[in-house]
Amino acid sequence: GDKGEPRPVAFAGYVMLNDDTAQDIFDIPELLIGGDTRYGLGWMKRVACSEATDFFGRSVQLSGNDPVIETKEVLAHTLPIHSHNFVGSYEQLAMWDFGVLSVGHLTWMPGSAVHSGATRWLIREDSLWERSH
Repeated sequence: GDKGEPRPVAFAGYVMLNDDTAQDIFDIPELLIGGDTRYGLGWMKRVACSEATDFFGRSVQLSGNDPVIETKEVLAHTLPIHSHNFVGSYEQLAMWDFGVLSVGHLTWMPGSAVHSGATRWLIREDSLWERSH
């Protein structure tokens, strides 16, 4: 707000499951996302949940250990690929994961794209994307 009071925002996300073993994840009513959760930033409350067959309008495959998305634009930080067909911006990424600081990932920023068309991207457990082989 004008005086710094918290205000609600909309946020859409996906939980990707390749079988029915983790259905209890839908019982989680809220999440804390981001680095400043001690101040209440990043507190998210689930409003709705529905089944989807795509990922923000893109094809998704859940048959392997990690989801694979087919898209021209990357929608998350992506490990470098060295290609003249890739355009966008690099960003140095540091993140906390399970209490351990991970520093030094040079990544393509979300919104970077492949000029030659859709490419298959694997979503890793740490949420970074990498080209699927």
